[in-house]
Amino acid sequence: MRVQKKVILDFKGKRAEAQALFDAGAGFTIMSAKKFERFFNSREWHELDEPYYGYLINREKVKLDRYVILKIIINTHILVEMIFLTDDFVEEIKVGDKIIKMPDIIIGSGTMDKYGIELSAEKGLVFRGILIL
Repeated sequence: MRVQKKVILDFKGKRAEAQALFDAGAGFTIMSAKKFERFFNSREWHELDEPYYGYLINREKVKLDRYVILKIIINTHILVEMIFLTDDFVEEIKVGDKIIKMPDIIIGSGTMDKYGIELSAEKGLVFRGILIL
């Protein structure tokens, strides 16, 4: 299940509004390294000793070799989280015959489990029993 929502990303006091995709099927939280640079005018990320590989919704393999720690602000809730960065994150993907615009950030199941975020077909995003529209 997936839910899209506008969130605020905060990196060292600099803020950017972003379209987030909360994806229960994603094993990690990820965003484009280029988008991170555009949002925060920064390359202050950490390099991984060895790259990690994951797959996007269209089964495209992405190389995860950097990360940042930033705040994801959802209404009044603040999540401090490690976000993988990749150069392989594209602006849009093709799934079957459809072209889908990619969100600014994909929030995976690990982040949602950590903060008690649930996805509901009827209600959308639910944070520890509190509905977040």
